[in-house]
Amino acid sequence: MNLNLTEVLETMGRYLLALGVGDNEETTIEARVCGQVMRVRVIDSEGEVALSVVGADSEEVGAQLALACLQNLSIEHLGALHMEPLNGVLQVLPRKK
Repeated sequence: MNLNLTEVLETMGRYLLALGVGDNEETTIEARVCGQVMRVRVIDSEGEVALSVVGADSEEVGAQLALACLQNLSIEHLGALHMEPLNGVLQVLPRKK
């Protein structure tokens, strides 16, 4: 078993995006560059713009997108997420037969 950190971070990003959009269906991501500004819009499954951020570079756009996702979470949603247990080592290890 190999750990692919890129895959881990991509999965984390997709999960954070789904939480921020509040839509477990397919989302579309539009990205545009206009001069010195990058813009990313996330379109939900109903065709509505769920998130829209701008930045000077990819790092800033990524940070803004993560912040936008977190700002979209309600207190109730955060409370429900807080109650979800994280996997422990014993839950992940295969069971002996």
